[in-house]
Amino acid sequence: MLRGILLAGMLFICLPLAAAQEEVKEWLDKMAAAEQFLNYEGTFIYTNGPQVETMQIVHGFDKHGERERMSSLTGDVREIIRDEKHLVSVLPVRKKVLIESRGKQLSSPAKLLEGLEQSEAYYEYSLKGAERIAGHNCQILSIYPKDNFRYGYRLCIEIETGILLKSLTQDHAGKTHEQMMFTSISMPEFIETDQFHSVMHKDDFDLKQSPDTLGEKTLAKPDRRWMIGELPPGFRITEEAMRQIASSKQPVQHIIIDDGLASISTFIAPSQKDELVAEGIFRSGGLNAYTRLIANHTVTVIGEVPEKTIRFIAESISYNISTP
Repeated sequence: MLRGILLAGMLFICLPLAAAQEEVKEWLDKMAAAEQFLNYEGTFIYTNGPQVETMQIVHGFDKHGERERMSSLTGDVREIIRDEKHLVSVLPVRKKVLIESRGKQLSSPAKLLEGLEQSEAYYEYSLKGAERIAGHNCQILSIYPKDNFRYGYRLCIEIETGILLKSLTQDHAGKTHEQMMFTSISMPEFIETDQFHSVMHKDDFDLKQSPDTLGEKTLAKPDRRWMIGELPPGFRITEEAMRQIASSKQPVQHIIIDDGLASISTFIAPSQKDELVAEGIFRSGGLNAYTRLIANHTVTVIGEVPEKTIRFIAESISYNISTP
């Protein structure tokens, strides 16, 4: 009889938990759909550590697919334009334009949804009531990290449309490292195509375009002599490839490490003659990076995870000359 009571009690607990998980999934699904398919334009404030910037965004989806243009209203003058194939960064102060391939990269909401089951062992998902942002009511969704190897998130999702109106990136102790919040937003039925064209680009800007955007392919394979001895709990290598990026003259070995939610990139590039490389940790709000010189290569590990995690991975990397 006691066993039956215990089983009944477990069932009583598990049913609400399953229902809560399904409700969280529905909100993430709604947010991912809004991120890709909804037309919206507005102004948001982005806080990254001590830096505060105001940005303007126009996002649309039509017969041309998904398109977006962001431009800075304060701080460094810059513009970011993306469609389903390309990511274009316009930097007027440096008179540069960088064009990169977007590849198969998921948006943040889509990644949250896809990695939900895998990441539940390391994050606690829950709904935390409502808030009002930029004149709109939104549902608060909390993603709390179960250890200090990863950050958590507090999201405010517009109740009617699913647009992400506010997000906080927080560590295990609850300290906020990054914040995004809309101050105004509208959802027009139609957005003119010229709204997605650059207004900052000039003819005399230096254009740097990665070869994959020109249809060029590299046959180089990753150097298997590069080893990562150990990873933090829950993290695994999900992709390893050689890439030609706009900011580098030579192919770069790129290793992606993932826990279902957080993503970390490791870049390994041959050191250039007379190049001065600053080794050590670099911090910018929630973003941490660690650069080391190993076997005449510059190795950089970077991601929106705590410094502890970045340092753990960077110090586990080695070059094994005996590996064939």
